[in-house]
Amino acid sequence: PLECTFSSCHHNRILVNGQRIRKVICPEVPLSIRMEEESGQVFVHALPDAPEKVTLSVITNGGLVQDLEISFG
Repeated sequence: PLECTFSSCHHNRILVNGQRIRKVICPEVPLSIRMEEESGQVFVHALPDAPEKVTLSVITNGGLVQDLEISFG
């Protein structure tokens, strides 16, 4: 997985240059994940009691799959 640090108090944007995100696979953890249909971007926000680390799988409309290991700081 690609290791990333996200803000624990602000929303965070995930985008893939030149592609639209079609799906995000996430374990059942306290995160807010919102797919923005018009832009093909995803916004992630840590909710109270979010884990210290979580792994998301991002899938684009072109078939690219990228796992992100996210730490909240």
